[in-house]
Amino acid sequence: INEAKADMSRIYNQSDPRAYFRELKKLGYAIPGQAKPIFQKLISYLHRRQDDTVHVLDLGCSYGVNAALLKHDVSMGELFEHWGQKKLADAAPEEVVAYDQHFFAAFEELEDIEVIGLDQAENAIAFAEEVGLLDEGLAANLETEPLSASTKEELAPIDLVMSTGCIGYVTEKSFEIGRAACRE
Repeated sequence: INEAKADMSRIYNQSDPRAYFRELKKLGYAIPGQAKPIFQKLISYLHRRQDDTVHVLDLGCSYGVNAALLKHDVSMGELFEHWGQKKLADAAPEEVVAYDQHFFAAFEELEDIEVIGLDQAENAIAFAEEVGLLDEGLAANLETEPLSASTKEELAPIDLVMSTGCIGYVTEKSFEIGRAACRE
């Protein structure tokens, strides 16, 4: 694993993304926003080719950041601003979930995509599912455990595997397991 990457372990699996996004903002984190146009082009290509919902696996999905960017057409700057609001600073996690459900519901879903998120951070996945960013979330650490047969079945219809933030935190083992599950 890349030791030059920032250690986010203390904030990565909290009940909501506020602390995580405060840290990402300090680091000037921009990868999902930079990757968004590439993913949009790939999704558009897949739509033209199959004229149906595109099923996307976001490997290392955290709090559903890529799903928010693609499904609701928000920017990283808007997410930093949203999760960094002073009025959310002292909010209970349940209040953040309710606020985010309302916030994201105000955006029209622009892409005909279904996003399944896979990450080891159970709380982050639960947040993204409850808010409605992920259509489904799967908690697994592909570095240490194989996928169950039922999880492999859930991943079978995947058309596109994407990843932004986990690069450097995982090895090729995670990508091999994820890719193989989507082909079976």
